[in-house]
Amino acid sequence: MKIQRSKIGRVSSLLSIFGVFFLLSLIIINPAQDALSCKSAAPELAATAGDGQVTLTWQAPSKEAGTLIRIYRGTSSGTETLLTTIDSATTYTDTGLTNGQTYYYQIAYVNVLHHHNHHHNDHHEGGHNEDGPNKGGLNVAGHNEGDHKQDCKHDHHDHYIEGPRSNEVSATPAAVPTAPEAPQSLAATAGDGQVTLTWEAPSDGGSAITNYTIYSGTSTLATVGGTVLTYTQTGLTNGQTYYYQVSANNSVGEGPKCDAVSATPAAVPTAPEAPQSLAATAGDGQVTLIWGAPASNGGVEITNYNIYSGTSKGTETLLVTVGGTVLTYKNIGLTNGQTYYYQVSANNSVGEGAKTNEVNAMPRPAPTLATVPSAPQNVQATADVRQVTLTWEAPSDGGSAITNYKIYRSTSSGAETILNTVEGTVLTYTDTGLIDGETYYYTITAVNAIGESAQSSEVSATVPGGSIIITGMFPYLLVGGIVGASVIGVVVAGKQMRKRRSRAKESNSPKLVESNSPKDA
Repeated sequence: MKIQRSKIGRVSSLLSIFGVFFLLSLIIINPAQDALSCKSAAPELAATAGDGQVTLTWQAPSKEAGTLIRIYRGTSSGTETLLTTIDSATTYTDTGLTNGQTYYYQIAYVNVLHHHNHHHNDHHEGGHNEDGPNKGGLNVAGHNEGDHKQDCKHDHHDHYIEGPRSNEVSATPAAVPTAPEAPQSLAATAGDGQVTLTWEAPSDGGSAITNYTIYSGTSTLATVGGTVLTYTQTGLTNGQTYYYQVSANNSVGEGPKCDAVSATPAAVPTAPEAPQSLAATAGDGQVTLIWGAPASNGGVEITNYNIYSGTSKGTETLLVTVGGTVLTYKNIGLTNGQTYYYQVSANNSVGEGAKTNEVNAMPRPAPTLATVPSAPQNVQATADVRQVTLTWEAPSDGGSAITNYKIYRSTSSGAETILNTVEGTVLTYTDTGLIDGETYYYTITAVNAIGESAQSSEVSATVPGGSIIITGMFPYLLVGGIVGASVIGVVVAGKQMRKRRSRAKESNSPKLVESNSPKDA
C-alpha cells in the first residue's frame, strides 16, 4: 500500500509541474492578446427611431476585437451609461422608450480571456514529510511517509477587455407615421378669368408634408410644395363655374381630399352706371321720384341709391340713401309753388356710379274733386212754322269741361225722352218737322267726364196752325200762278184807275148832249 501511495504522489507532482508550465504560458501569451484587443478600431454605430423604440446597427466585430458587445445609453449627450451586454451581433432594438424623448447611444467591443488555475496539496498525517522544491507557491514534488492525503483545487475566471467606444448617435422615438389628414379651410376666390385657392395645413401624420395635390373636378390640376398654401389658376372663362379639391402628401402617401369648393370667374367689377328713366311727379306739398335700375351694375350687386335734391338747377346735394332694391322715393313736406330739382346715383361694393340727368317738379295744392255739371240754365222754347227753337245758357261744369248737351222732348209734360245730343260748346237747337197746332215739351242736360247733370226746367211751345202743306210740283205751279195773278191784278187795277180818273174829268167839264138815237130823244 505504501508503494502505491508513493506512485500516486509522484504522478500528482508531475501534474503540478505541468500546471505551472501552463500558467506560465498564459502569463506570457495574454499580455500580447490584451495589447492586440486594445488596439482594435472603434465600431461605426447608427440609430433608427421607431414607435417607442430605437434600433442600433453596427458592423460585425473582427475575431481579435472581441465576442461581446457592450451598449451604453443616455438621455443627453455624453451621459451614456451601460445599458446591456449582448453576445456578438450587428443589431439591437431598445424598446419601451418614450416617444418624443431623444436618446443617445455608444457601443464597445469586448474581448473575453478565460483563465484556468489548478492547485494540488500533499501532506502526511502521523509520519515524516519530505518537502520537494517549491516553484511559484506550488508544490512541484513531495511525499509523506505515513498517512498521505492530496487536496486538489481548480479555479476558473475570465478577463473582459473592452475596446474603444463607437461614435455617439441619437434618435427620437415617434409613433409610426401615417398619410396626412385633409387640408383645412379650403377657399376659392374668383377673379377676372382666374380663381385663387387658399387652405390651411393639416396634421402631417407624423411625417412632414412633402407636397399638395390640387384637383379641378376629378382631374389633377397641379402639385405645389409642402410649405405652399395657395394656388391661382388662370386663363379661365368668365361666367363658368369651376370646382376644386386639395390633398396633402408625405413619405407615407397621399391623404384624403378636402371638401370641394367652387368659384365663378368674372370681369373686374366697376361702379354701376347711372339709374335709368328718372321721373318726378308733383303732388300737394310733395314730389314722387321713380327710376329704373342701371343697365349695368358693374359686375357686383347694387347696395343702395343716393338721392340728391336742390331748389335751383345744378345745386343738388345728398338728400337720402335708400336700399339697392328700392326704385321709388317720396319727398314730402315741400313748399307748394317751389320748383325742386333731383338726381339719383347707384352704389355697389366698388363705389358710387354716375348720376342721372336732372329732373324737376313743382308741388301744387290738390285740385277740387270734379262733379257732374249743373243743369243748363234759362232754357227758352220759341215756336215757328212746324218747328220749335230751343236756347239755353251753359251751367257750372263741376270742375270738368262739358263735353255735350242732351235734348229731351215729349208731347206731354214730364214724359220727355232723349231726342238728340249736341256738342258742349253749342247753346241752341231747332226741332223741325213738327205738327201744326201740337204742343211740345222739352228739357236739357249737360254732360262732362264725370257724368250727366240733372234735367233743366221743363219748357213748352205750340206750333202755329193753318199751315198749307204743299207737296210735289204744285208749289212751283202755285208760285207761278200767284205771281201771274199778281201781275194781271196790277194791270187790271191800273186800267180801272185810269177809267176813274177819266170819269172824274168828264164830270167836272160842260156836257154836250147829242141825241142821235131814239133813246136820246
